[in-house]
Amino acid sequence: SKSFDSQKKQFMLDLMERIQTANKQAQSNQVGMYTSCTTTPQNEMNIALDDQFEPLEYTVQTKWSSDGGTPQLVQQSSSAPFVVPKNPGDIKGCSDFDTYEASLSYYE
Repeated sequence: SKSFDSQKKQFMLDLMERIQTANKQAQSNQVGMYTSCTTTPQNEMNIALDDQFEPLEYTVQTKWSSDGGTPQLVQQSSSAPFVVPKNPGDIKGCSDFDTYEASLSYYE
């Protein structure tokens, strides 16, 4: 029993030493959690993520009423592009929109 306890203690001490050695090697070689992050060039950071997708012909919008919401398939208009207002302020409320998606697109 004493022999087993001393073997267990020696095993734990050896394990801690191996972990500390591996940690020092990783730190000096800059690997693992010591890897330096590369910075993204400024011109790559300004790419709009939605530019990589083509426009959808249809979308699903939720028409809200007193008994809940009903999903409706709506064809997207391909006419004039959406113009973002300069500052919508507090001039619009929930009741000004037929669907959640309409209000979301207005405020986005």
